[in-house]
Amino acid sequence: MNIFIIMNMRKDTNPLKRRRISLGITQKQISKFLNVTQSQYSKIESGESDPTKHLNKLSEILECKPNEIFSGKILNEIEEEFLNDPIKERSTTYHESKPDSVYIKMEGWFTQKELEDFVEFSKSGFKDGKS
Repeated sequence: MNIFIIMNMRKDTNPLKRRRISLGITQKQISKFLNVTQSQYSKIESGESDPTKHLNKLSEILECKPNEIFSGKILNEIEEEFLNDPIKERSTTYHESKPDSVYIKMEGWFTQKELEDFVEFSKSGFKDGKS
C-alpha cells in the first residue's frame, strides 16, 4: 500500500492534495478539522471552492505556513519530478477504416533523436510502408 501512495504522490501536481497525502491524512480527517463536509473539502482541494478562509487551519494540519500551502518548496518538488520523470510511454494504432492515418499517443520527455525514431517507426506501420 505504501508503494501505491508514493506512486500517486509522484504524479500528483495539486499542492494541497500532495501535502495531505504525503502526511498520510485523509480528506475526511481534514474536513473534520476544518468543520466542513468531506464534499466541501474535496471542492477546496480540487480548486472548485476558495480555500482562503481555511488557510490558517490548513497550514496547521499540513505543517506549513499559510502562504506556503500552494507555493514554495512543494511547487519546486512538483516541477523537479515533472522535469525528471523517467516514464516514457508511446503507442501507435492503425485502423483499416483510416488506412492513411495513424493514432499516436506519447507521454514523457523524449530527445529529438527518440522522437524522430518513433516517427519513423510509426510511418513503417502503414500497409504500403509510406506515410
